[in-house]
Amino acid sequence: MKVVAIMRHGEAESFAGNDARRELTDRGRLQSRQAGKLLAQHFDAYGGVEAIAHSPFSRTTQTAELVAEEIGGAAVLFGPEPNDALLGDQSVASVSQWLSTQTWDRFIIVSHEPLVGDLLSWLVSGLGTSVRQREHHFQPSTFAMIKADIFAQGCADFITISHH
Repeated sequence: MKVVAIMRHGEAESFAGNDARRELTDRGRLQSRQAGKLLAQHFDAYGGVEAIAHSPFSRTTQTAELVAEEIGGAAVLFGPEPNDALLGDQSVASVSQWLSTQTWDRFIIVSHEPLVGDLLSWLVSGLGTSVRQREHHFQPSTFAMIKADIFAQGCADFITISHH
């Protein structure tokens, strides 16, 4: 059984000329640290976090770094590298396939809306990805934890969700 936290990045600048380079605001850094503390507590019940994966955008990288610091820094495998599989425009099926290839048993993914909300709804409830069918909407630094043997539509168990 794998335990995964699906997380949206912290609050980011509203404009940076290039969406991929938008940085976290001061509030976004605080939100990410708070989420990291809670993630550490939740994952302790499962043996801790093995890794954090994130999209290559600046705001997801910064969020993942801050979460890693709160969880235990060097004890957490950060990466291996930012991953295009976690960009916000990916399909839930492709991200689920990527999740299935990971060797970690306990990890966090940091990505973007609408992907994170769609992914949670699809994995846990088997719902489609239209806004009307989604059960969960992720505000900045929201995370949800799930557990699953396989990452397929409707096959994951919901553990918790936390908004910041």
